[in-house]
Amino acid sequence: KGGQTSIVLDGMNITLTMPATLDIKGTSKAFLGPGRSPAALPKLPDGTVQIQDWIGLDYRDPETGEGIASAGYEIHFKGGPVLSGDLDKQGVARHDNVDRKEVLKVVYKPRPPDEDKPYPPLDELLG
Repeated sequence: KGGQTSIVLDGMNITLTMPATLDIKGTSKAFLGPGRSPAALPKLPDGTVQIQDWIGLDYRDPETGEGIASAGYEIHFKGGPVLSGDLDKQGVARHDNVDRKEVLKVVYKPRPPDEDKPYPPLDELLG
């Protein structure tokens, strides 16, 4: 309330009271009703799930438990095929999208031996 002018809010009703004419300026906004086009919904699952089979290797030294890096390998499946490759730096490899077949064996190729350190000449050892 201010002077002879008042605004009364009563629930959802608004009552304006004043001694002169009320002049309201503004723009209009049209609120359109519901559309008539169907909603674009994503395709729902059909109940079947495509599971991609994979096989992984983790080759470790039995004494230290550390991965054996860069070792070559072959994975032999019953009825074929044979997958081959080299392990990564952690001794791990993975093949995705493989056929679901029984694995007959995994063959690890021999690791190259560590480089030998040369021994001193025999006369120095006996010396």
